[in-house]
Parts: sequence; structure tokens; C-alpha cells
Amino acid sequence: MNRRGIALVLVLLAILVTAALAAGVLVAASTQARASGDASLALRTSEAAERGQVAAAAAWSRDSNITMPIGATAGPVVARYADSTTSIAFVTRLSRASYWISARGRAPATGVSVPIESRIGVLYTLHIPEPRLAATVSVRDSFSISGAARVNGNDTPPPGWGSLCPTASSTIAGVAAPDTSRVCDGPCGSLGSRLTGAPPKQPDSLAASAASLSQLGSVTWTSLAAHAAHVFTGPAVVTPTARLTSGPGTAQCDTAASDNWGDPSRATACANRFVIIHARGDLLIDGGSGQGIILGDGDVELRNGAQFFGLVLARDDVVASIGSNRVWGAVVAGDTRRAASLGPGDQTAIAGGSQIVYSSCALENAFLGTASLRREALRPWTRLY
Repeated sequence: MNRRGIALVLVLLAILVTAALAAGVLVAASTQARASGDASLALRTSEAAERGQVAAAAAWSRDSNITMPIGATAGPVVARYADSTTSIAFVTRLSRASYWISARGRAPATGVSVPIESRIGVLYTLHIPEPRLAATVSVRDSFSISGAARVNGNDTPPPGWGSLCPTASSTIAGVAAPDTSRVCDGPCGSLGSRLTGAPPKQPDSLAASAASLSQLGSVTWTSLAAHAAHVFTGPAVVTPTARLTSGPGTAQCDTAASDNWGDPSRATACANRFVIIHARGDLLIDGGSGQGIILGDGDVELRNGAQFFGLVLARDDVVASIGSNRVWGAVVAGDTRRAASLGPGDQTAIAGGSQIVYSSCALENAFLGTASLRREALRPWTRLY
């Protein structure tokens, strides 16, 4: 036997085995590197999808709460990020108060790899105020109505709002108070024609209580105030007017103007703008018109033909005496400072040609138009792919 020949064969076999092992190591290393790169890309696309749905929620216009039909889809909302990923998101309305945001994150192809995508869906809901409204006007203490003033508990749509208003609901009480003997209608103690409702006066031990002002269904006074479009400190005088941006092109609603509280006449681009107004002191609405929700830490007064469409909440009194003022919706007055007796004094009062008219349509649109999107707290999202 030729020992040198056998040795040569063994050496060649050893070289082949070593080469095969080396090739295997290189293939494994390459595969692992590619897998690691793909995993990194997958993570980046997931992050892009998450950022995309957050961006879509942040960019959501509350006007769409009024105008968007159930089942409709809005978008796309497209964003590009510094790590070369992109996101595209769509918003679908599921019901009156719920939305589904689907977002796709995408990383571009690198080398021989194909683009990688991730997609998620997230449930958002509107946190809509649901105040306890026992009557058109709810007061904690006393209420005076005189002259040609009226409180009307018959559900009435605002003029020109036909397309926004469903069938009117039933009549509610005119005025609710813990002690209806402190509700003055014409000659105190007698029931005149100034109060209309079922009944005109409603005894209610919880009317305009501190608790009902603080907790409005699942929404609190504090959370509403945190989302106020405009905040006024100290005694404030405002004549609300729908304002449009100037410049070339189609005029847009100027949301930055502190006296722009929307357009209840529905004649301009501000028609679907409903606002939360927070007055940290007394607020005087001196003429003009607006729509939404007023939160008054003190008194809220309407004067010189002022009109408001929605809900007026005042920790103290609501007053409308000079001119033909109108509130379409409802009024709640907490009477922080209480009058010693009926008659002139510190109390909620309307006089002159002022009217407070119950309108479920004005309230519903004010609540929807001021509600913000919030991500559901319990299992709000799912990975789609």
C-alpha cells in the first residue's frame, strides 16, 4: 500500500471538510445578518405605523365630527421620517362616537431585500359631554323672569339648521330648581305665560348642584376646560363674530381669533366650528353670536341681542336683560353667591325680549363639535400584518 497516497487523500478530505465548514459559517453569518437587518426594518415599520396613527388622530378636525357620515373614510394622512420610513393612515367613522384609524408603516428596499411593511388598527372614541339637564334652565337657588322674556321647553331646532337636526324630541321642563317657590314668573307666586315646559316649573333637589356641574357624564368640567379653544381671565367682554382668514384663495375659518366662536347662521366656512369657551371670571357677551359650550367660573351675561347656540354652564348666575338675547340649547346656573330674597339681587334672571329655548339639536351639535378623539384605554389596537 502506498502510504503517501493515503496521506494525500486524507489531507484532501480534511481540506474539503474545512472548506465546507467555513462555507457553512459564512452562509449562517450572512443569513443571520440579513435576518437581523430584516428584524430591524420590521421594527422601524411598526414604529412608523404607530406614529402614523398618532399623527392622524392629532390632525383630526372636530368639524368632521359634524360633517362625516357613519361608515365614511377620510385620508390619507402621510408622514415621512428621518429614518427613511413612511406612514400612511386612514380614519373610518364606525358610529356616532367611535372611529377606527388604520395606519401602514413602510421601509424602503435596501440591496436585494424587498420593501417591508407593517400595519396596525387603533380604536378611538369621542368623549362627549352628557350633562344632567332636568330643564331648559336649571338653577341651584333662585330665578327671575320678567317683561317680554320667555323660557321655552319645547324642543326647537335653531333657524336654518334643518340639515343638522333630526326629529325633535319631547318637551322638557321650563325651569328646574330645588325650591320652585324661588322661581319668579311674572308676579311672584303665580304662574304666568313666560314659562313653557312639561312642567313649566320642575322641583329638583339636584338641579345645578356642584356635582352636576363638575361631572358631565364621562367628561368633567376640568377636562372640558383643558380643551377650551379660548380662555378669558378676569372680567371679560366679547362680541363673538365668525372670522375668516384673508389672502389669496378660498377664505378659511380663522380659528386663532379669540372672538371667533363659529357661525350659527351657517353662512361661512366657520359653520361647523363649535368651541369651548372658559371664562375664569365674569363673562359679558355683548352682542354677536357663537356656538359650543361656555364654562363660566363666575356670571355669564348676554346683552344687546347676543345669541348663543349650545350649553351655557355658569358656576354663579346667567343674566340676559338688555335687548332681545337668545340661547338655543340649555342653561345651568350654580348660584355660588345666593340672593337673600327674590327680586333685584344676585340671581339668574332674564328680562326684556330675551329668550332661552330648549334645542336638542343645538346641544347635540355643540357636544359633537367640541369633542376630542381619545384612544381607547382597554385593548384599543390590533396588528393587521
